[in-house]
Amino acid sequence: MIRSSTLLLLGAIAVAGAAPSTSFPEMASGTGDPELDRLLADRPAPEGWNPSDSPAPEYVFPSMGETPPDEEDSAFARRRLEMASRPWLGTRYQSGGNGPGSFDCSGFVKKMLDGFGVRIDGRTSSAYWKQGRAIPREEIRPGDLVFFSSGWQRIGHVGLALDGESFVHASVSSGVTISRFSETYYRKRYKGARRLQSLQAALLLESPADPTP
Repeated sequence: MIRSSTLLLLGAIAVAGAAPSTSFPEMASGTGDPELDRLLADRPAPEGWNPSDSPAPEYVFPSMGETPPDEEDSAFARRRLEMASRPWLGTRYQSGGNGPGSFDCSGFVKKMLDGFGVRIDGRTSSAYWKQGRAIPREEIRPGDLVFFSSGWQRIGHVGLALDGESFVHASVSSGVTISRFSETYYRKRYKGARRLQSLQAALLLESPADPTP
């Protein structure tokens, strides 16, 4: 006995075989998109049209880099650094000084970072040089670490940029002070800048733990 399901299948095949063909005519030159080719077959393109005349728009992926800060953010970050460093201005320089009565350059930078809740490894300018991300001179932001040679050391001095023109640091001659990159001594010895993203974020907080004496 033939099963009823078999009979139904045979009937479906017969109906399908009797149905008229509905294939679409092929274009002389396709677009490469089967769906678009089908639509153009129903409504032919204007005479002389070439698919390459209308290429698909190129998708540009969004940048995954940092978003440049606006002027207001930069001004705010600078004010935070100025407020945090002001109590220390004039503090004398001493090799190995960590404050509060004296600082060397790396000790001052570490003290400032500690106050903003930012950790940095090591205790020397050469150790700081190996951390963060290198920044071109023209892209310096408030809070970037800036480095200089000193005597026989390629990396022997470090400070914190207040903007692209000035930085705060502990100098041998003046103690904690603000200097300009354009000063002859520092212009000749400038080696580069490094950015700690954690410090950049901390500077934009409304109420970080500012360093105080």
